[in-house]
Amino acid sequence: MKKKVKTSHVCITCTASVTPRRKQQGSFLIEIIIWILALFITPSTAGISILIAVAYSMFRLVSKRIVCPKCMSKDVIPRDTPAAKEIIQERNALRF
Repeated sequence: MKKKVKTSHVCITCTASVTPRRKQQGSFLIEIIIWILALFITPSTAGISILIAVAYSMFRLVSKRIVCPKCMSKDVIPRDTPAAKEIIQERNALRF
């Protein structure tokens, strides 16, 4: 018997019922490279380099958004909205 998982959102793109996850913008690898360059490679321009590294790190911290875990789309809406209920009805009608 399948275990039913309670979902809280519906993805508009793939029409899946999902529990969304948070995703950060940018790349962790690029953040590490910027910090290495700022701290070790460019000591003559350390002030500006560190400012750039801090700015990129802040951008990554602030720019979290919720996405669909299946298709990574940011178009997810709560299940109790009229649009989500319509998507669920259409999806269920196609199954039968």
